[in-house]
Amino acid sequence: MFWIGAFWREDEPESIAQSGAPAPSAGAPGGNWPVKGLVLTLAAILPWPFYAHHLDARSAAQVAFAYTKPIPVQGWQPSTTFTDWRPQFNRATLEWQQAYRRDQRAVGVFVAYYHTQQQGAELHNSQNVMVPQKHPIWRKAGESARPLNLGGETVMATQTLLRSDTQRLLVWDWNRIGRRHTNNFYWDKTRLALNKVLGMRDDGTAIVLYTPYEGDPRQAAALLEAFVADMSPAIDVSLDQTAQSTK
Repeated sequence: MFWIGAFWREDEPESIAQSGAPAPSAGAPGGNWPVKGLVLTLAAILPWPFYAHHLDARSAAQVAFAYTKPIPVQGWQPSTTFTDWRPQFNRATLEWQQAYRRDQRAVGVFVAYYHTQQQGAELHNSQNVMVPQKHPIWRKAGESARPLNLGGETVMATQTLLRSDTQRLLVWDWNRIGRRHTNNFYWDKTRLALNKVLGMRDDGTAIVLYTPYEGDPRQAAALLEAFVADMSPAIDVSLDQTAQSTK
């Protein structure tokens, strides 16, 4: 029971303190509330003993994976990096980072993929952040929620403004649990546990997009929105192929 309490308590994300915007809450599917309530109640009661045992019994050995890079579309082409910033994600199964350019404008993609959820090596962890506190170069200038259309569903991504002495970045991040985009801490935890109990995929991915901006970040946001529409399906395909690539 102590382990289960720690499972929920330790990794709860920090609140959005600077912008006053509500914490991201979309990502859980809509539908009939009584049915949803029954599902979530069963999820809360049934999975945890099995899932706790499952996590504790995991081997620390790393599984070899080959990341299948997204196929560029709509004029986006791989490019050299434009920043030294990189988000912090602990003990991911694999990480991948790539810059893309179109019409002289650049967008970066960072992926942290967790094939399984293991204590200390899991998608939701308090150490997984866009920038650590007291970072010597980068600092957070603001944070809010940003609605995105992903696969026909609206997901409230987290929008972060980062700055250093020489550069400003607009950052959007959200998660992907199995084949579903989401950004809701409690729903993600429940879905991962329930997936495992039902014998489904319990892999999770943090997806981070970023682009430089000067002054007003709205033009940068329009660029990220275009990139999401163009490249998000290709990123989804690459993640599904990666999930099947255990050697």
